[in-house]
Amino acid sequence: MRIKYKRFKDLEREIINAKMNLRVAEAKLKKTIKLAGPQDVKAIDYTKIVAAPQFICTEEQLKQIIEYKRQIIIYKEYLQTLEYEKDVYLDGIEKLRKSCSSLELEVFYRHHIKRQSLNAISQDLKYDYGYIRQINMKIINKIKTKGKELTIN
Repeated sequence: MRIKYKRFKDLEREIINAKMNLRVAEAKLKKTIKLAGPQDVKAIDYTKIVAAPQFICTEEQLKQIIEYKRQIIIYKEYLQTLEYEKDVYLDGIEKLRKSCSSLELEVFYRHHIKRQSLNAISQDLKYDYGYIRQINMKIINKIKTKGKELTIN
């Protein structure tokens, strides 16, 4: 499964979301297993019970446990795919860095990774906005040609 990301931040956000979903599924599994396990009648303090406890039948508990385990496996595989994509992305940036000038790298880093606008970059670096746009277009063209070379190889 090949995933394309326009920006590095989108990839990082997707990794964070996948980790959060994985933790939620693991917590749900742990809670379901805890509720499904045998309970000691002597350990229950009936004076503190406000409402009637919710009991789930055994078959339903087993189905939930199987479903949560399946979700965890799916999230782990998805997270591995995202981490791989991040490594490929960073490796591609490293290879691209060798063919770029320092100003091109600075524009690329600020615009595509830190998500600064080209106008803000031109003001920070004290260059003309049109010149920064040209540099950004050169970077995009290099990325496209390097991407084609990487997919051919």
